[in-house]
Amino acid sequence: MGRRAVALSALCLLVGRAASTSGDATAPAPTVSGCDPPIEQTRARLLAADPRPPTLLAHALPDLNGDGVADQAVEAGLYSHGLHDVTVYVSAGACWRLAGTLPATGGVEAGTRRHHGLRDLTARWIGIPNCVGATTFHFDGRAYQAVDERTSGCRAGRSYVRIAP
Repeated sequence: MGRRAVALSALCLLVGRAASTSGDATAPAPTVSGCDPPIEQTRARLLAADPRPPTLLAHALPDLNGDGVADQAVEAGLYSHGLHDVTVYVSAGACWRLAGTLPATGGVEAGTRRHHGLRDLTARWIGIPNCVGATTFHFDGRAYQAVDERTSGCRAGRSYVRIAP
């Protein structure tokens, strides 16, 4: 293997994908646990469905479960037009518990009301054309579920572009 192939293999391994000199880059998704950072848990879940490395961004959410620790959101499918997934994790001691995945384009906000111990969330989104909305989610004890949706400027049957992470 030449220097270029070795450098390319090293680079591909750094981004989480095995490389071969034939250009076929496939590898099993990494194994993670609930104690791994939320961004790594999301990456592993998405790589299990699609071997292309997803574009991810992790950021803090306000404390959703009242334990005094900021919770986490991981956005997938960024830099695209349309909805992308925001996966929400709540702290569970030193680990993280998946609380749900919400479609959004304009961010996620925590409300003041609680269901099954977690604060309600509102995901904002932009549709096509000139359609905006917000969906409220309640935690049902297992995952966040949509319970209310408010729209403005949308035609019947909301029209938006869903981005697959």
